[in-house]
Amino acid sequence: MNSLDLLVLIPITIGFVFGLFKGLIKELTSLAAIVFGIYGAKIFAPSVSEMLEKSFEFSSKTSKPVAYLILFVTIAVILLVIANMLDKLFSSLSLGGFNKLMGGIFGGLKYALIVSVLLNIFDALDSRFSIVKIETKEQSLTYKPLMKFGPALWNETKTNKKFDFDKDTTDEDNKIKNY
Repeated sequence: MNSLDLLVLIPITIGFVFGLFKGLIKELTSLAAIVFGIYGAKIFAPSVSEMLEKSFEFSSKTSKPVAYLILFVTIAVILLVIANMLDKLFSSLSLGGFNKLMGGIFGGLKYALIVSVLLNIFDALDSRFSIVKIETKEQSLTYKPLMKFGPALWNETKTNKKFDFDKDTTDEDNKIKNY
């Protein structure tokens, strides 16, 4: 294990510890809050923006970002309230320990994905500027597996039929998707 391994393992360990404290329910919901908040804001912002323009006489330059912000925060808060209720339910069913352990695993994997993306960006820069010695990368126990982790996950979601979101969509679904 070399210094590159330590540099890579520190954030993953931090993610594991954060996940242990938060639990799987809150870890998943915080991620879902961001994804659904962005997606919901994108879909519903034009309607809310128009409503803000009429109700408060906002200009379109003002109403659009305000609509996005209102929708994002509202969706995120709703999901986080649901997460807190589910977390309490899990604890009352004596599943709190399982929730925490799975949260740690998920948190570690989430941070590993982030580190993988950052390593791939770093590797592209490093190939041009030679920041880290090739020997250091070759001796690292974590560098090559983490370099493959993010791209492998991305390729799996693109090629796996379970994730084929375009299949069996209606015309209305395609209108929303192409919005």
